[in-house]
Amino acid sequence: MSQNMTRSDAELVYEMLNDAARGDVEADAYSRTLDAWSDDRPDDLDALEAAHDNDSSSFSWENVDFQFENRGRDRGDELVPMTGVEPRDEEDTHDLAWDFAADYLKAVVAEIRRMQESTDYSARQFVALVAEAADNIPEEVAASKMDISVGNYRGKLGDVKQKHETAEETVSVTKRIRA
Repeated sequence: MSQNMTRSDAELVYEMLNDAARGDVEADAYSRTLDAWSDDRPDDLDALEAAHDNDSSSFSWENVDFQFENRGRDRGDELVPMTGVEPRDEEDTHDLAWDFAADYLKAVVAEIRRMQESTDYSARQFVALVAEAADNIPEEVAASKMDISVGNYRGKLGDVKQKHETAEETVSVTKRIRA
């Protein structure tokens, strides 16, 4: 039943994750991005560090981020990289910062996919689980964001509940056997 999570589903999960889980995803992704750039693009990483330390540069690591923007997709907004640097003022720095932000965003999507793949839930079941766990998202809104019917959404949550109960029973039986 394993299926690959689409980028749009990963972005939807990111949007609905609680603050603690989102913070963990971002921290892990940022660390992986820095490690990758240290290995693959050390000169570019040094150039960004120099720009960050230069008072005349508008580049700051704190401005490397992403935000949701409407890009004309059917299902609404998508995450896009942000640099905080004006391309007309610092073209080279902007381009490097944009590349870093784009890699960071890819790493965030990869972290969310890793989270889902570490479970027995399908990609869509995982999205439904995150939607259900999110505060103040009615099932009609969650189903709409997932582009499915409310009945389909409820069915995915039923599958999640069944898998969760099976996992709990497995742990219980294993503990009894090992006791």
